[in-house]
Amino acid sequence: MTGSTVAKLSIVSLTTTRKKLFTHPVLHKHPQKRRFSITPVDFLPALIYCTGQAIIVSTALRFKRRRESESNTRLVGKSALVSVFSRHSLFRLVWVLWLASVVAGSLLPLNAKHLTRTIGPRHRIVHIVAFAGIALGLSSQRLLSPRTLLASASVVGLGALLELLQHYLYGNAYEWPDVRDDCLGVMVGMLLPLLRRAVAQQAQEQ
Repeated sequence: MTGSTVAKLSIVSLTTTRKKLFTHPVLHKHPQKRRFSITPVDFLPALIYCTGQAIIVSTALRFKRRRESESNTRLVGKSALVSVFSRHSLFRLVWVLWLASVVAGSLLPLNAKHLTRTIGPRHRIVHIVAFAGIALGLSSQRLLSPRTLLASASVVGLGALLELLQHYLYGNAYEWPDVRDDCLGVMVGMLLPLLRRAVAQQAQEQ
């Protein structure tokens, strides 16, 4: 299944999900207590839809650029194409597993987080490293390119969405400091390729 097919299927699935989300509002356990108040849960359908759209567009742009890169690589030779394809496939697999692990770990109940020791002072470091890894898989060599900015926004939206789901599933307070740490991780993940490129250029000049 090609990347364009995955993107098309994702768009169809997300469109169906959007209709369900906006036609069936989120039900609260105690609606009489929240009748005249707005909580973060009330923004859940819109946030899910916007984050999904951003991730789909970013993924489609990534597949488009990769196809162009692979097309240029064919001119070099068949062995080079196989090497690039294998490297990209491995990187894509690692990134997907990393993303799935972050999402699953973020939605663990508090008791499970006690067992995995992801609370306390190291909590901030875990957030920064986790979202730096996600952003690294979507980063490019140009920091202010539309693709990079869109990818950064989608990862930040994912972090905000996960905090919202924690609030909705477990009833804990919405943790804005965690969203701040997620943003720091995104910045680190987007800056790492630029730093690597600068170091490589300096080494070549020497």
